[in-house]
Amino acid sequence: MTVLGMLRAQYGAEAGNAPLLPQEASALAGYLTKAPPNQATRLFGSLNQAFGDPAAYRAAMKQIAPDSPVKAEAGRIFALQRPLGAPSGAITAASPSGKFGDVALTILRGDALLNPDKAGADAKQVKMPPPWAMQRVIQSQLRYSFAGRPEELQVAIDSASAYYAAKTADAGDLSGQINTARMEEALAAVVGERTTIQERDVIPPWGMSAVRFRDTADLYVDARLKAAGRENPGDVALVNLRGHPGYYGLVRGIEPLYDNNDPPQPLVIRIGAAP
Repeated sequence: MTVLGMLRAQYGAEAGNAPLLPQEASALAGYLTKAPPNQATRLFGSLNQAFGDPAAYRAAMKQIAPDSPVKAEAGRIFALQRPLGAPSGAITAASPSGKFGDVALTILRGDALLNPDKAGADAKQVKMPPPWAMQRVIQSQLRYSFAGRPEELQVAIDSASAYYAAKTADAGDLSGQINTARMEEALAAVVGERTTIQERDVIPPWGMSAVRFRDTADLYVDARLKAAGRENPGDVALVNLRGHPGYYGLVRGIEPLYDNNDPPQPLVIRIGAAP
């Protein structure tokens, strides 16, 4: 039985779909706020194995996100980069986004450098560009892919900035100037490759290239429309759904597409599962 199953058996409806009780989520967020990077990744690995359920682990990260958003995002990426539950140090070139190394650990190292009072950062110094400059460059790269999702945009900015800080410290760069190549790497590693479908900005699922996403999207769209008993009207675009990474709403122009139920429900696909 999974941890979530045991909680439901013990607490019934009080546990709901949340794997952690409120006090547990608060305590975990507090612990992660103070934990050094390597200690935090070990905790992520322990939680990932203890839950034995990717959905429950993702839900746990959502629960701690309000108190510790960057740590929660690092925790989410930790599991995505280890789909087979590999231990914390087992990132290879064959891992999802393996060319970037251990993305979660890099985010955590940078976060510790940017917030040395919250976690045990090492003595290495980092000189960052002004926050407004970082935000401006990141937003110019992401364009409108986070439209309607301001909280998630801020998490993306903060997490990418943390990754950038770690890489800046590794390079010994004390210039305080934005390094374009390093920023592009940070965004690709943390957020993904922004792309467009029908001239609408969209972010692929974490670890999936923009090329594969575009090549795959039409299959999912056609399958979903067919399952809904609808003809493909053409020019169907996708929008990232708030709070649900990897899920996309189907739209045409600015109008959502609906199924034929009564009442009609918006058409949604999840990229990564079988069409």
